[in-house]
Amino acid sequence: PQGHSRFEPLVSLLIAAAMTAAGLAAIREGIQRFLSDAPPIQTGWPTAVLLGSGLIKVLMYVVVNRIGQQANSPAIAATGRDNLSDVLTSAAALAGVWGARLVHPLADPIAGILVALWIFRSTWEILYENIGYLTGRRADPALVEQIVESASTVAGVLGVHQVIADHVGPQVRVDMHIDVDGEISLYQAHQIADQVQGEVETIASVDLVFVHLEPIHLPKNVDGSVQEPQS
Repeated sequence: PQGHSRFEPLVSLLIAAAMTAAGLAAIREGIQRFLSDAPPIQTGWPTAVLLGSGLIKVLMYVVVNRIGQQANSPAIAATGRDNLSDVLTSAAALAGVWGARLVHPLADPIAGILVALWIFRSTWEILYENIGYLTGRRADPALVEQIVESASTVAGVLGVHQVIADHVGPQVRVDMHIDVDGEISLYQAHQIADQVQGEVETIASVDLVFVHLEPIHLPKNVDGSVQEPQS
C-alpha cells in the first residue's frame, strides 16, 4: 500500500521523542546533583547493575543495528541508536559513580550532563533523517546516476532524462522519461518501458519506477535502417 512506508519514519519520530524526554531527565537530574550536596554514592551494587545492563545493551545494539541495515528500516535503526544511547548512559553513569568516589563528587552530575548532550545529538540525527523521509527528500545524486546508467543499458533506450527520485519513507520512488524510436510499435515501446522498470527496480533502495515514453524520429537509410551519426 502506498502510504504504509511512511509509518516507519513516524515510529522513528516517536523514538526520538522518547530519547528527548530521557535526555531532559538526565540533564535535569545532573544539574540538580551539581547544585545540591548529594550524599556519597555507593559503588557496590550500582557497579554490578550498570555493568550488566551495559553489556546487555551492547548486545542489543549490535543485533538491532545489523537487522536495521539489512531491512533498510529507519524505525529499527532508531531503536538501535536508542540502545546505543543506553550503552553510553550506563558507561557514563559507571564513570560518574567511580569518579565521584575517587576524584570529586561533581564527577557524577557532570557525566550525566554529558550523556544528555550526546542523547540530544543522536535525537537530532534521527529527526533530520526521518523528517526527510516524510517530506520526500530528494535521492542522493549518486543513486540518480545509478538509475540513469541502469535504464540506459536496456536495448532500445535512446536517452534518459527528467529523472525524479524522491524518498517515500526509507525507499525511493522514481519517475523518469526515456527516448525510444518513434517508428517502432506501441507494443515494442511498452516492452522497452517494462524492461527499464524491471531493471531499475533491482536497485536495492528503489521501490517503484514510473516510466514515460518519448518517441523520437531517427533519420533512416533507403533500406529502412537507422543512419549512423556522422563523426
